[in-house]
Amino acid sequence: MIGTVILRKNILPPGWLNSAWIELTGGKKIKNIENFLQSCGFPMLMEKLFREQTAAQSLEETELYRRFLALQSEVGGRTLDPASQEIQLRQNEDFWEAYVLSDEFAVRLDRNITLYHMPKSEPALGLVP
Repeated sequence: MIGTVILRKNILPPGWLNSAWIELTGGKKIKNIENFLQSCGFPMLMEKLFREQTAAQSLEETELYRRFLALQSEVGGRTLDPASQEIQLRQNEDFWEAYVLSDEFAVRLDRNITLYHMPKSEPALGLVP
């Protein structure tokens, strides 16, 4: 069975997230993520880590998150159609659907073949889905 994943179109450069996290935290270990979020503020966190502009105070309040959920509900549960042997990939203005190759890589097929690295071990990734 071929799976898919939803990727943000605003792709970050390699190493961006780790470097931004270290800069944001001053290299210190964060023991309580809720306290950290309150002290730095959600809009600043999104700007520094993900280069996203928002005035919302939580991810769930953002229009970006609503568009993610809308696309996710469209693609949820789909599998390879044996009759056509293909999955129709979808997108909206902020997200792409891509084929999952492994835990850390996905590929998007359109006019180009684009390989995406999806890091799993960076500490800041616990802040977003």
